[in-house]
Amino acid sequence: MRLGVWLIVPLVLALLGVGAWLRLREVQGTYATSGLAVGICQANGEIAEETRQELSSAALSFLELFARSPNEARELMSERGRAATVDRASLEGAHAIYRSMETVSPPVVTETYLVRFLGGSEGGSRVPCGFVGGRAAFVSRGGTLSSAVVLVAEEFAGGSGRTTSVWIERENGAWRIRALNFGISRIVGKGSAELWEAARNQRGRGNDFNAAMLYAAARSALQRGPFYQDRLMQDFNADISTFLAPDIVRGDAPFTWTFGGETFEVTQVQYVGFESGDVALVIDHAPSAWTENAEAEAINRRLIDSFSAAYPEWREVFDAVVARAAKPNSNQRWGTVYRRSVGYSDTPNIERQGDVLASP
Repeated sequence: MRLGVWLIVPLVLALLGVGAWLRLREVQGTYATSGLAVGICQANGEIAEETRQELSSAALSFLELFARSPNEARELMSERGRAATVDRASLEGAHAIYRSMETVSPPVVTETYLVRFLGGSEGGSRVPCGFVGGRAAFVSRGGTLSSAVVLVAEEFAGGSGRTTSVWIERENGAWRIRALNFGISRIVGKGSAELWEAARNQRGRGNDFNAAMLYAAARSALQRGPFYQDRLMQDFNADISTFLAPDIVRGDAPFTWTFGGETFEVTQVQYVGFESGDVALVIDHAPSAWTENAEAEAINRRLIDSFSAAYPEWREVFDAVVARAAKPNSNQRWGTVYRRSVGYSDTPNIERQGDVLASP
């Protein structure tokens, strides 16, 4: 298993404040917001072919340029987009993360939403669009009379994938990008719907730890940034609001885990997909002290063994458990891998924070 972790937390470029959702009423495809604005939102095939092609071209061209030169791409953004990306360090940091995730397929536009209102929305008020099965997606209005959201999908090795949502405004006769959001939308063959279904299945079996990890992965895969909300989100939020995660992962990290009298300070727990197609539970923790790698290995194994004894059902969801011990006053971690099929790996695995130097 290669320890090249897919990020599952969405990253936002040009993050703008989004106004409170408006309660809208549908009148023959036209939306009225209590007299404040009147407009229409069209989705996919409802949009004229020529306009859809223009929007697709604008989104794909911008992403191609952003991948090569983020600062050059910024100059082609809308006025509001440029104003929101004045921090060049953040822009270049987002670019580095975007490029670090190597794709195995060209980007493909999967959904397009066109919003036209009598007035713009500086705050990005959301409107419902593209009703399917009684549920609508919600997209943000841009600051101009016409705006759009385009979703672009890409594939990674191992069955994972990324979706980038691109927010576009019609400015001075041209479609210009206001913001984009990118994040993992599929993890080893499972998208948000499949991860959510698996979470409910584990919850029904009483495996609340597994359910908590799957719910977290599903929520992450659903997120498309502040200017787009997936149709599933409303029902997903209603379901997860009735779920109580087990104590060891309830609330925000760090967590304190105690097994058999030994305490572990856990800084992060993740549902992670790898290029190999395996899914692992990755546990980052911070032992009070270790100097030799053998000490870290022993601590990691005690953590994995204790966790496995308490939650043997992890094997129903994960191919492996990975424990990573942070070295005090250092940027190094020592990782230990326990595979469901073969047990512990004997291959040394020392990492710097953020960089995998060796993997089993």
